[in-house]
Amino acid sequence: MIVTLLGDFREDNRVSMDNYQDNLFKNFKKNRKITIKKFVPIKSKIFKNIRYSRYIKYSNDVKKINSDFFHIIEDGYA
Repeated sequence: MIVTLLGDFREDNRVSMDNYQDNLFKNFKKNRKITIKKFVPIKSKIFKNIRYSRYIKYSNDVKKINSDFFHIIEDGYA
């Protein structure tokens, strides 16, 4: 089984969510039955507007990920 942790943009400076993702990743990695992956979105270099990256690029990038389950690392916007 493949589980992907969908993180937030580093530009958001949500340190607690970044730490949560790192801790969750470390603990999942101990289970040999699960393949764990991290996805941390990168702001578009072409379109400087974070909204483009957040609402268009992010969803297009996630569609390309091969995973059985996704866990959104997020603290209130889901």
